[in-house]
Amino acid sequence: MATKLSATVDFPAKAATVFAMFSDSSYLKMKCAQSEQGTFEVSELPSESIICVERSLDEIPDTYQKFLGSDLMIKEEQRWKLDQATVFHGELKISIEGKPIRLAGTLLLSDTENGSRLNIDAEVVVSIPLFGGMAENFIREHFSAVIADEQAIGLQWLSSHK
Repeated sequence: MATKLSATVDFPAKAATVFAMFSDSSYLKMKCAQSEQGTFEVSELPSESIICVERSLDEIPDTYQKFLGSDLMIKEEQRWKLDQATVFHGELKISIEGKPIRLAGTLLLSDTENGSRLNIDAEVVVSIPLFGGMAENFIREHFSAVIADEQAIGLQWLSSHK
């Protein structure tokens, strides 16, 4: 069974500016700095932009360390289609290296009256018998906190790049 994760993030800038921010190296460095370890890579193709971020999952509660371990790396991949200038559609995939854990969903970034809005609709699946449901809740809560942190980083980046 999967656990849903939906989030809405508002930004005080147009979608094209926020989209450019998502692949900007200074923004990605700020994003990676939220973890003890972090790296990123951006691939620009004619019809798609691929943003890959790998970072450590820090501060894992003891309850989950028994099943997951303590040295975990999160791999995040965003694949954005480049077919419009004001609405951006993407796919999000997040996995934890070496673990049967994945988060997959869609991203929609579009203009609003006051800037732009990012809608995230995803599902968390943990394929560990008897432990999966509890771990899915932890993963969903963790990524919900990460989304809030990334909104704060985005607001900081946007305020310094006016």
